[in-house]
Amino acid sequence: MEAIPIKIDGIQFRSKLEARWYLFMKNLGWNIEYEPEIESIVGWIPDFLILGNGILGTNKVLMEVKPFSNLSDFEGDYASQTIKKIKNSLKNTLENYDAILLVGSSLNLKKADCGDGHPFVGGKIIRKNNWKEEPYIKFRDDYFTYTDRPGGKFKIGVCDEINWYHDVINNDHDGGYSLDENNYDFIYQCWNRAGTRLQYKSPSSYSFIEDKNYIKGRKLEDHYDLIDGKFVEK
Repeated sequence: MEAIPIKIDGIQFRSKLEARWYLFMKNLGWNIEYEPEIESIVGWIPDFLILGNGILGTNKVLMEVKPFSNLSDFEGDYASQTIKKIKNSLKNTLENYDAILLVGSSLNLKKADCGDGHPFVGGKIIRKNNWKEEPYIKFRDDYFTYTDRPGGKFKIGVCDEINWYHDVINNDHDGGYSLDENNYDFIYQCWNRAGTRLQYKSPSSYSFIEDKNYIKGRKLEDHYDLIDGKFVEK
């Protein structure tokens, strides 16, 4: 399927799928940049740079968007070639980034194998190897899961499904991951409303949260209506 370019917030996206991820991450409250110019990366231009919210300093996560719709796509030849290309481009600059996320056209690929509540897998994650027992391994690959642990209400991050339970968005780690029902609903609303926004004649980024952080302990649908493209408190 041929990609359809679209302009949002003055940014010319190469496809509506990239634009949807842009709006989705904006809705989550993540700080993102489209197609960042990074001189140290050779042979690959990331679709997004995510500047995380870590309390120990700003962490950096790169993202690549591909039209993968299921787990089979992520295990296919095209995905393998994409991951190989990313790794080759980061050989000399891997230490500068906390993780690389590979995402597709589906928000939820499957229920996560571990974790409490409703965590689900959203794509693949590539990280530098932190296991001192295997110094000969430079990268580690895994699927990533959405998590709110230990961030709390409407503070969404991602971590490895199996290898390492470290939230690379919020730079949090407490030995596990989880996703409660409110936050599960919140993620889906962010994704679905990003898709709806793309149907508008002149789409733009928007936020349906009260401030620069997150609504605390409340379900959005209980307090907001979508009226003429704007979220209005009931």
